[in-house]
Amino acid sequence: MNGYEIVYRLKQRGIKVKSIATQLGVSGPAVSQVIHGKYSSSRVSHAIADAIGLPIEEVFPMYRRDKDAA
Repeated sequence: MNGYEIVYRLKQRGIKVKSIATQLGVSGPAVSQVIHGKYSSSRVSHAIADAIGLPIEEVFPMYRRDKDAA
């Protein structure tokens, strides 16, 4: 999922980036940077995925586990 899709999903749910930032005690730009892949934060990524109601692996492909790896 790209950043614009994430922002769209948040807007559909009436959730603002600033509200996620406030909840986590980080800045709005920090959350935006995670959304658009310019910065990585597990805590922020999980909060974003929770906010839009999707598994983190679906929102941020970098969290997908390689099913072939044992």
